[in-house]
Amino acid sequence: MCSSCGTVRKKTLAERWHSCEYGCELDRDHNAALNRKALWLGRSLQEAQAS
Repeated sequence: MCSSCGTVRKKTLAERWHSCEYGCELDRDHNAALNRKALWLGRSLQEAQAS
């Protein structure tokens, strides 16, 4: 899931870079960390990115 817009796109384990059609470009692990942070904090993805 994109940590910026929420779009879901399946990736193989070999794909290490996340990019979505809306312009979010970052390492796959960083994207996952942002998603986990939002889940842990119980906030929307955009709110968690601002912290």
